[in-house]
Amino acid sequence: MIKVLGIPTILGCNKKGCELAPKYIRDADLISALKSSGELVEDMGDISINNTFQNEKEANSGVVNFTEIKNIVDKTFLTLTSEVKNSDKFLCIGGDHSMAMGSIFAAREKYEDLAVIWIDAHADSNSPISSPTGNAHGMPLSTVMGDSLFRFFDYKAVKKSNVILFGIKDVDQAEWDYIHANGITYYTIDDIVEKGVGKIWQEIENKVGHLPIHVSMDIDGLDNSIAPGTGIINNGGINYREIKYLARKISQKNLVSMDLTEVNPLNDIDNKTQFLSVELISDFFRGKWTEYERYLEQSKVQSV
Repeated sequence: MIKVLGIPTILGCNKKGCELAPKYIRDADLISALKSSGELVEDMGDISINNTFQNEKEANSGVVNFTEIKNIVDKTFLTLTSEVKNSDKFLCIGGDHSMAMGSIFAAREKYEDLAVIWIDAHADSNSPISSPTGNAHGMPLSTVMGDSLFRFFDYKAVKKSNVILFGIKDVDQAEWDYIHANGITYYTIDDIVEKGVGKIWQEIENKVGHLPIHVSMDIDGLDNSIAPGTGIINNGGINYREIKYLARKISQKNLVSMDLTEVNPLNDIDNKTQFLSVELISDFFRGKWTEYERYLEQSKVQSV
């Protein structure tokens, strides 16, 4: 069974819009798309969140809105670890990328050797000291690897050797220093252009093998031409063929959980990002939900 949880937070980015994403994504026939995988699907609803945000860093953490963000992480962890059974998979939809701390900590609790594939234009590996903004959506990956904000949580860290960044292009110098110092595997947009996604997938597959995989995908990792509905415009990001190929390949491995983050309906154009989000989610979970499948589903409804 695939269990779906909405995490409608904006507290990690201080930019309105992505709190609307869980409903927006569901409204594009998300459940039908997931059922195309042949698995049962259960919608667990949304985490309750107070999205009243401040613009100042909190003294204890050095992070904006961290008190409520920690509450969200803890709620997410508790919900997923109590409701997701051994054979279940889960999908978290949101919401800014700080939400991934709760979902990855929950997946790591279940799987000791969890691999994380981080699909994003950004490395999200800052710390409260290195962050130029103090916003938590720039810190989740370093946090779940045992650094940054990790000291505020009583959870298990993901092994750095099991983390892969894919599609990064806008990375702060402090993040590059962190990535290189810790030997974290990464593929930039230039790497994708030079090597091709097929060659890169062979390298990723050799690394993850049969490990349980958590995919955390920020929609701003995709090129603006196919996914305009996000907070930070990405010109020259991952294209349609590349992300479709990667999703299908990952679906053939041991995918156990996934995040889709930073979808902002207020910036979407002609529902492009909405429909693509659902299509890709379906791909990752071994389903199929292209324009053609949507057409067939709508035709069934109209013929009743």
